[in-house]
Amino acid sequence: MKKEIADRWIEALESGKYSQTTNNLKTSEGFCCLGVLCEITKEETGLEWTDWDKSSSSICGHTVSLPGEVQDIAGMHTSCGVLPLHLFRGKSLTSLNDDGKTFSEIAQIIRDNWEEL
Repeated sequence: MKKEIADRWIEALESGKYSQTTNNLKTSEGFCCLGVLCEITKEETGLEWTDWDKSSSSICGHTVSLPGEVQDIAGMHTSCGVLPLHLFRGKSLTSLNDDGKTFSEIAQIIRDNWEEL
């Protein structure tokens, strides 16, 4: 992953600006960690959120994983943030978010592993 994007993402996750939700990039309640990444890269990608249904939104047709445009801008290897196998048994940032890790905990994981994302 690109360091400058990782730094911006970490800052956004720790800012307190975003409410955390699960199972979707963005809902009426907030964002998952990957949704925050989509939000902070909107200017570079030119992508906008659209209503998916009454409670969630999509970006470029994606509701649970990164669109290719965001993945490319961020320089990420996968669309769900798969983490190093030897440290996280192949879990992804998506699964950690949905399993209850806080944005602060996820930010630290990104800080420690950005080169492998």
